[in-house]
Amino acid sequence: MELQSLTEKDIKSSTLRYLKHHYRFRQRQGSWELSSDLRGKGGIVADGFLSFVQPSGEVFRATFEATSYHTREEVRYRKQKMLLYWDGLAVSACFASVLLLLGLFRSWVTVEELTLSGAIAVFIGLFVVGFFAYLFLFQRWRRYRYIYAIEQFKRYHADEQWVSLGEDVFANLTSDPYYLELKNQCIYNGMGMLIVRTDGSILMQMSPARNEMFGKKRSRIDFLNSDDLQNMLDQGRYPEWMSTIKPGNLMRFQRRYKYQMLVVGICLAITGAVLYEEVQALKTIEEESPEAYLERMAETRQRNERYTQPMTFVLDTLITWPYPIRKDVNAYLSIEPQSPAAVPLSPVVRPGRTGEGFIGHLEGASPYTYDCSRLRPMSSTGYIIQEGVYRSYSEVTARVRALEDYGFTASAVWLGCFNEMEKGYVLYFGLVFDDPGVARSSLQSYQQRLGDNVLKLNLKLRSLTPLE
Repeated sequence: MELQSLTEKDIKSSTLRYLKHHYRFRQRQGSWELSSDLRGKGGIVADGFLSFVQPSGEVFRATFEATSYHTREEVRYRKQKMLLYWDGLAVSACFASVLLLLGLFRSWVTVEELTLSGAIAVFIGLFVVGFFAYLFLFQRWRRYRYIYAIEQFKRYHADEQWVSLGEDVFANLTSDPYYLELKNQCIYNGMGMLIVRTDGSILMQMSPARNEMFGKKRSRIDFLNSDDLQNMLDQGRYPEWMSTIKPGNLMRFQRRYKYQMLVVGICLAITGAVLYEEVQALKTIEEESPEAYLERMAETRQRNERYTQPMTFVLDTLITWPYPIRKDVNAYLSIEPQSPAAVPLSPVVRPGRTGEGFIGHLEGASPYTYDCSRLRPMSSTGYIIQEGVYRSYSEVTARVRALEDYGFTASAVWLGCFNEMEKGYVLYFGLVFDDPGVARSSLQSYQQRLGDNVLKLNLKLRSLTPLE
């Protein structure tokens, strides 16, 4: 025997009777207010409405959506493909932008290597991969399963909301995927569910949550019943919200995509701006004219020549720095230069004043010495990397010889060539510098090359003031 199909009107009347019985023990002031077929702002339709005044003075409201076999599409989910696609576009745009920009900033890839077309191709490739990966991983989310009755309940506030179904709406209440999704969404959103049997009895599947599930996200709206709405129309008062209502459109409560569009636009703008700057930087280098290149090289050469001697000047001091290892010594840690007193070396007597001047380098057994005039003319303070100060010509030449045995080339100068209170000979490495900054950089370079400084050389910066 075939079951008689319930009409939506039968379901409404049965549900109103049940709700009146369900709330009979709630404290209230005055009588009930029961209504059906109400309309509200934004195209909201409430198939049933129950309200009463609570002792606190607040109005309690309960609404329900009645669904028969013929209107079952109201409670069957539909996949929101456009929302899924726009979410995928937003996520994949962020994914592609972050990976490409991270690669550029970390120098994993460069626009110069990829070219602009290649960089755009990489971005599109990452975008496509991210988009389809998102569709594959998240298409079954509750977010993309749209149920008209549930989405309508989310648009307005009521203390309790019910979904009332005829028992013939779903063929199976244990395995039907549409019923199971409806049940899960009712539980998730705190809504009740009733099953109306053909004899008018009610089977309650679940009751609404007592706690507010949406916080203050929903607003209260004023409902109009069919009689009130007809009176307004007869008086020529046509509500503005009625012009936008399409009652037959069950998808009218879908989410909008403005935020996803904004995210996609921001990602494209940032990526485009970075690629533009990279391309402009490449063009600046590639389009440098020969004249500009020669001018830049001339300026560089001029800066470098401030710290170097003329190309035609033969350097008296050859700067070399091999590791201090003697071939005739086996133990590396025991390397230590002999003290000047232990090295017998007779001073070389020159015509005039002995050893007063500049000691250049050693060749054979005789040191080459020059008078103070051989030093480059100095009109300002000079700077040297000092190794030590020695009292006599013989001591400093002995020290130069000892250091030469370890592969070090050093020079010495008599302090009498300068306005110095101290007397004797200062032994130094490198050149006499005009710029203290360059001298300091050279000192740091020597200290780095010394490493563990097994020779215990005490290098420091010293200034030399020229004679007036």
